[in-house]
Amino acid sequence: MEDIKKYENMTVQEKWSILATVANLYYNSEMTQNEIADRMYTSRSKISRMLKEARELGIVEISIKEPWERDLNLEKEIQQTYGVKTVRVVSSRDTGKEQITSRLSEVSAYYLDSVVKEKMVVGISWGNTLYHIVKYIDANNKKIMNSVFEDAQGMDLSSLTKSDRKRLKEFSDKGGVIAIYDGEKITYFSGDTPERKKNIKRRKFDEKIYEYTYTPKANVSEGRKAIRLKGKIDQNVKTYYLYCSVKLRTLENSIGLISRFMLVEMIIILILGIPFSFYMAQRTVKPIEKLGKLAKKMENNEPINFEEYDFPNNEIGNLAEQLKSMYLKISSNLNELNNYNYLLKTQNKELIEFDERRKKFIGAATHELKTPLAIISTQLEMMNMDNDEAMSEYYESIMKEIQKMSNLIREMLNSSFEGDIILSGPMKVDSLSELLDGMKDKYIGLFWSKKANCRFDIEDNIYINMNNEQIEQAINNYIINAYEHIPEKGTAVVTLKSVDDKAVISVFNNGHNIKEEELSKIWEGFYQTDERVKESNVGLGLYIVRNIVKNHNGVCYAKNHHNGVEFVMEFNRTDKY
Repeated sequence: MEDIKKYENMTVQEKWSILATVANLYYNSEMTQNEIADRMYTSRSKISRMLKEARELGIVEISIKEPWERDLNLEKEIQQTYGVKTVRVVSSRDTGKEQITSRLSEVSAYYLDSVVKEKMVVGISWGNTLYHIVKYIDANNKKIMNSVFEDAQGMDLSSLTKSDRKRLKEFSDKGGVIAIYDGEKITYFSGDTPERKKNIKRRKFDEKIYEYTYTPKANVSEGRKAIRLKGKIDQNVKTYYLYCSVKLRTLENSIGLISRFMLVEMIIILILGIPFSFYMAQRTVKPIEKLGKLAKKMENNEPINFEEYDFPNNEIGNLAEQLKSMYLKISSNLNELNNYNYLLKTQNKELIEFDERRKKFIGAATHELKTPLAIISTQLEMMNMDNDEAMSEYYESIMKEIQKMSNLIREMLNSSFEGDIILSGPMKVDSLSELLDGMKDKYIGLFWSKKANCRFDIEDNIYINMNNEQIEQAINNYIINAYEHIPEKGTAVVTLKSVDDKAVISVFNNGHNIKEEELSKIWEGFYQTDERVKESNVGLGLYIVRNIVKNHNGVCYAKNHHNGVEFVMEFNRTDKY
């Protein structure tokens, strides 16, 4: 092991191997630093520095686990509910009273020792748990002092770093005293006065230097006044002496007095408590039982005669009065709700009957209006066959008015029965291609009357699940909308094509674009954009289209092009069968 003398000149891998060996001897084989130094022919201080280096490099990882399992969620809940600053809740698998008391005392001691500082005033209660708390406080202090000595072995005591001083201060902040002596003077002292420092040098070092050992253990001093540790450390051909001390808490001294007082108090409680408990049971338990029965009746909505219940004039009586008041208010509100419910049912029935009568009236009226209009239109066409130029002007004017009335009647009928159309009607898989092909002839002639052109581009074998009458109406509204907005000698194009798994119907027409801010509004009922067609259109066509398409799980939209507007509706394609 003489190679350790060449440690500083070793490669990284060689250093790691040496550090791992030292760490295993110290932590796993539980050899002292002196024993390791003798074995490896080096100084104890060097072994201490190597152990520190092993921790810094991650060769040694130290984890600290609390000896208890905490319920953090319950701690947080108690804090929020009761406004408590600090809570410790311990989960324990033990069921014995002694084990549970021991565990609670250990946790209490751990917390109390972490917050109590020198010259603090601590208020205490009495009980068996307090006795155990004091024991664990002492044990905890011993552990801390032993760990301080272990840490000091890894420090350069001739020149303490900022981190080293911080570690030592953590102990002194808990009321402890630390002094480091180099054989001539005290190089580090955590006490509060020069006089105390001088006194410790004289009494703890000069007079009792022989008591210091390389393997010290913290122990309670004679007379149980304090816990002390006296150890010595060799570094750089020099011996340092470490003195740690912490005063015992005065809690233990109070235990005896508290215990005697507790015995007397327990006797008094036993003498007076039994008859008092019986009295309180009679006074408290029976009214609570009555209150429980009363609440049960309220829950079951049973009739209650409050005169049968007699409650004392106390908190329970007050609670009973509040329950009575609440019950009466709830009963009153329930009666009002029942009356309102009956009234609503009656009104709803009347509204349904009225709506049915309205629909029947509008259906009959529109039918009666459409019939004479059709007759008038036919007779006018026959009259115009004479090519009387004098009558031609009147003919065109009358036909325009007839067309206005026809459009108005159609849209009134659609609007009135929209709910029936949209929400009902059988659907089946059918050819959209054939449906559109059967519509084109009548619209080509219609556009010719306006000296405009209407072209159909229909892809074959496109099927969807549809209500034929509704889809035909939606397409019809698109084409009529194009007809109303197309300029003279303009062009309209009706297209049916397959795009992926969608059936896409579009109607394009020349003309002015729709303002971008109005593209989303045109689908609303009674909304109009073009002043030229307001007189012949009440603005329900696109509104009806939207609802039909929605009923078929499709989408519809409009978009502007540089030379016109395109209206689109998309449906999910299906197989023929």
